[in-house]
Amino acid sequence: MKIKINSCELKTVLKKFKALNYKSVSDPIQKALYIEATSNTAIFKVCNGNDDVDFKIIQMEVASPAEIIEQGNTLIPSELLPVIESIEEPEVIITNDEIQYGQNSIEYISESCDNFIQTKAICENKLFEAPESELYRIIKNTSYCMSEDKIRPILTGLNIQKNKAAALNGYTLAVCDTDKFNIHPSITLPGNLVKLLLKVLNKRSEKIVQVYTDGETEYVEIVVEDLIITSKLLEGEFIKYSSIIPEECSLKIKADPKKLYEKMKAMFKMTLATKEIAIFTIEQDKLIIEKVNTISKIQESIPIEILENETELPFKIASNPAYWKEPLKKYKKCTIEFSSRVSPIILKNDADLDLILPIRLEE
Repeated sequence: MKIKINSCELKTVLKKFKALNYKSVSDPIQKALYIEATSNTAIFKVCNGNDDVDFKIIQMEVASPAEIIEQGNTLIPSELLPVIESIEEPEVIITNDEIQYGQNSIEYISESCDNFIQTKAICENKLFEAPESELYRIIKNTSYCMSEDKIRPILTGLNIQKNKAAALNGYTLAVCDTDKFNIHPSITLPGNLVKLLLKVLNKRSEKIVQVYTDGETEYVEIVVEDLIITSKLLEGEFIKYSSIIPEECSLKIKADPKKLYEKMKAMFKMTLATKEIAIFTIEQDKLIIEKVNTISKIQESIPIEILENETELPFKIASNPAYWKEPLKKYKKCTIEFSSRVSPIILKNDADLDLILPIRLEE
């Protein structure tokens, strides 16, 4: 194999690949950069696992323009990639055993490309397409609720079905609606893919991202301009989260999320232990937040507007203040709904919904 490629093009490819996590990869071959020279283009790939045994596998692929002098393939050891990123010459020539730039060269030993594991998936069924910024939004607005508990692997990912993205753990649920697609069937993206997408996607870009799956809906392929990301999907049926969202509320208030976030900021920095609770007291014109533990007591309040009320005031409910941090950061406007002191607390606007489980208060 022998190709000549613009060094800036090559650095752009490597920059995209740096978002992939190799922490669990011990095989040096699997950390290498795979290059395949076809008749008219150079294909670059990285892949962080074995899809026969590991659902966490992610493959990233970019086809880049290059002068193909000799077709073939090679593996460049990961240790040389930082060197390539520092090249200042305008062009780079890569062969099976050498990297040439200007008057300089690096010789390397390439392992057999047959030992480089690639995904076997063929994803030709289009699921949906959406602007890059919209896909970023629905992932960002829900992914913080993905579970870290491996007992139920399906909950460690982010579910997309119909026109909604959702994630939940044992204490919180986040759901985000979109008007850009409506898909069937339901798919659940693994957590490591979700974290990668948050690094790769441009939240300000309106360019279209295309999402495909294979015939068995075991894999997903996400095309972001010239970057193709392929990953296994999580197996199993995602929980029917609509059944845990209260259909009616006895108390609905309107509060400024930004003001509430500022008032609770000190509470977020305190320990996140389960016993740490914040008590929310709703009066006719204000919401009082009280945080007490063995070393301190914090009490804050903000003005509110009561939109609906079928309960006696003051109304008290408690929850872990840590569960409010991410929801309050994303909302510009929202309503907060309560059904009872032991029913989930609901924060929502037209597109987003967050559910927070309360902590039972002793009388």
